[in-house]
This record gives sequence, structure tokens and C-alpha cells, in this order.
Amino acid sequence: MRALDELRHEHDVILDAIGLMERAAVLPETQDIDTALFGKLVLFLREYADRSHHGKEEDVLFPIMRKNQMLARLADMLVEEHALGRKLVAAIEAALTQPVGRERLRNAVLDYAQFIRDHVAKENEIVFEAAEHDLDEKEIEELRRGLAAYARA
Repeated sequence: MRALDELRHEHDVILDAIGLMERAAVLPETQDIDTALFGKLVLFLREYADRSHHGKEEDVLFPIMRKNQMLARLADMLVEEHALGRKLVAAIEAALTQPVGRERLRNAVLDYAQFIRDHVAKENEIVFEAAEHDLDEKEIEELRRGLAAYARA
């Protein structure tokens, strides 16, 4: 098992939720928007995707990556992307409160879906591969311990 497989698996879970959100957002006009479902999905994105998953990256992985100049630039770029993701989730939540927000909601969901797919691909295919290649054994062990401790917290 590679050091970042746990984070890769979490990406799969997040992408599954995004698929559900997209399907719910593009229903025919004759169907009502399930605001309760969207509320739960927004909560999932805030708690699981951002607080837990991005928390592991920002609190455990990125500090280790910052010990390496090239990896540090990647970590900084991803922190900026996480901030953009939070804004996109806020746009989904805001669209839920609009009385005529169906199109706005659909657009907000589709914008976030595209963003998160690109972000996940970048992390999985570029950043995580580079980190696993460039980190030394001591740093990989520090990463494993940090992720395990984060899960227990």
C-alpha cells in the first residue's frame, strides 16, 4: 500500500457524492429540487471533504511536503484550490436559499463538480505521485503516523 492511498480512497468517496449531487441538480423542470438532499450533501462536503480530507492534507501532508522546495510549491497551490472549493460550496448553499435558484443551483453544482474533478485528478496523478517519489523513508513514516493520528483525533 502506498503512503497516500487513504487520501486517494477519500477522493473516490467525494467523487461519488459529487455524482449524486450532479444527478440531483439536472432533474427535469417538472421535478422539485430535493433541498434536504442538497443540504446533506453540502454538509458532507463541508465536514468530510473539507474538514476531514482537506484537513489531513493541510495539517499532515502539506507540512511534510514543504520540506522540499518543489513539493512546497505544489502544497501552496493546493491550499489556494481548497479555498476556492470552499467558495464554490458556499455558492451551492447560497443557491439553495434562493426562491428561483434552480438554474443557479445547477450551475453552482456543475461548476463545483468540474473544479473538484480537476482538483482530484491533479492531486492523484501529479501531487501524490510526486510526494511518494520525492519524500524519503523518514518523511513517509512521519506521514503515515500523522494520518493515523489525525484519524483518531
